[in-house]
Amino acid sequence: IKASGSRYVQVGVFGQAEGAMATARRLQGLGLPVRMSTRQKSGRTLRTVVAGPFAGADLNKALARVRGAGFSDAFVR
Repeated sequence: IKASGSRYVQVGVFGQAEGAMATARRLQGLGLPVRMSTRQKSGRTLRTVVAGPFAGADLNKALARVRGAGFSDAFVR
């Protein structure tokens, strides 16, 4: 699956950096491009981990791969 396009698979939002980093490493191990972002909410730092960007059929393949790796709550955004 190659990175192209502008759609992402959101894998999780983490309050702890360690959880976000571990998830990013697992996704990279699957051969997926990974991006992380941070934001502040109610005085806490939240880290969002996404795979992508993808276009077309690659988006659905990536979602299936992520869910197959145990991230059953992953969704397209």
